[in-house]
Amino acid sequence: MEFKTLTRRDFLSSAAGGLLTTAALARAAEKAESAESSPVRIGFIGVGGRGTVLLRLALMVEDAEITAVCDIDEDHASRAQRLVERRKNTKPVLYTKG
Repeated sequence: MEFKTLTRRDFLSSAAGGLLTTAALARAAEKAESAESSPVRIGFIGVGGRGTVLLRLALMVEDAEITAVCDIDEDHASRAQRLVERRKNTKPVLYTKG
């Protein structure tokens, strides 16, 4: 098995993406608890392996609306769109290849 060397830039990019997603989900959870709850709208850019894991987490938040999905790989984007449709009964806008 061959391992890819993780650069500092790759690590910081992954950590920042995870932090932003965690912050958005925490905000959605806070809003869900308030009396004047309104949905938190989230768009996902990049729904490969890690992006799909984060999408599945977002789908567990009741007041989170997934409004858009974007990925250069049309298969990844379509799979993510189907996940949202099954869980939330809404169809997010799909963006692929620009």
